[in-house]
Amino acid sequence: AEYMGDTFHYYVKPQYNPTLSTFCTELTGISQEMIEDAPRLEQVLQEFDQWLVVKHKLLENSFAFVTCGDWDLRTMLPSETRYLNIAAPDYFKQWINIKKVFADYSTKFGDMMFMLQHLSIPHEGRHHSGIDDCRNISRIAVRLMDEGVLMLINGRL
Repeated sequence: AEYMGDTFHYYVKPQYNPTLSTFCTELTGISQEMIEDAPRLEQVLQEFDQWLVVKHKLLENSFAFVTCGDWDLRTMLPSETRYLNIAAPDYFKQWINIKKVFADYSTKFGDMMFMLQHLSIPHEGRHHSGIDDCRNISRIAVRLMDEGVLMLINGRL
């Protein structure tokens, strides 16, 4: 089974370093033009909350984010929201780190590309493109659930 459902995708205009580095562009494929007129993080968080709650009727504690590591939700998002003096919804305070789930399943620890290869799932899209990485991580999660693996919260603030 491979249901990807609906997709929420926005580029966010950086406020701290509004000019992208060459490294960032080469790594992610995101160009300066793509973010020039993009909304700020606060607006995107509000739009995301509306998308979850209004469009999909999701209630807090009825879902969890699946991440590839703890860094995004343990370090980056809290740091960015503190810097911008904005609040992130509480549902960002717990998540499922797919690396830990995969390690428990396979006794091997690796990054997204390693997990895809180990599970014989072809990589799709551009590595380090946020939306493509999300789709590939979703495919890993679906495969693990098809194998009977439980997706339990294993990361918290």
